[in-house]
Amino acid sequence: MAAISDGFAAAQVALIGLILLASGWNKEAAGGLKARQGAAALAVLCALSPIWIPLGSKLVVNGAAIALVLFALWTLQRHIRASDRLYLLGCAFLLGFLLIWLDSLFLAAPQLVLARSGWDAALIGGALAALLSLRAPAQLVILTGAATLVSLYPLLADSWQGPVAVGDAAGWDRLALAAAACRLSSLAIAAAARQLARLLAGRERQPEREV
Repeated sequence: MAAISDGFAAAQVALIGLILLASGWNKEAAGGLKARQGAAALAVLCALSPIWIPLGSKLVVNGAAIALVLFALWTLQRHIRASDRLYLLGCAFLLGFLLIWLDSLFLAAPQLVLARSGWDAALIGGALAALLSLRAPAQLVILTGAATLVSLYPLLADSWQGPVAVGDAAGWDRLALAAAACRLSSLAIAAAARQLARLLAGRERQPEREV
């Protein structure tokens, strides 16, 4: 069986996301994002993806990655309360280091890999991001910050050969899978919370039995 090319998973997730947005699942898929907005954002990322900007001799950054980070910062400034910003940045920092640890764990023990190298950690990280916040704008900030930290971490490794590429196809695969896992986990958590609230409300309405 041929290996899946890098970037294929990101393209599939993006296509499914656009279909969901166009089908009226805006709130579930992206917290209320409109289909036109999603298509415009995807078009911008695709247009910037061929652009690579070298930053010194050890780092090269993709144009789409820069656009995503800038959009996440804009979201943090415009759609996140000031009292929550430090919390979200801390969540992104901690999640990023957790993903780095998971990557090293799967690298040291390949028998633990279930899907593909790098994908398992992304799916776990996306599910954990849903536990940190159920709101789509906050999840965007957390996942983008964590992915940026993971991409820049090789700069600290003395054994790394060649320049570090931020925003390569494999990185987009990981981010897309993490985002998909995050939204699915958010829906599951919200549904479980609603069901639990109904059960508790039903118990409160039940009359007490006479002794």
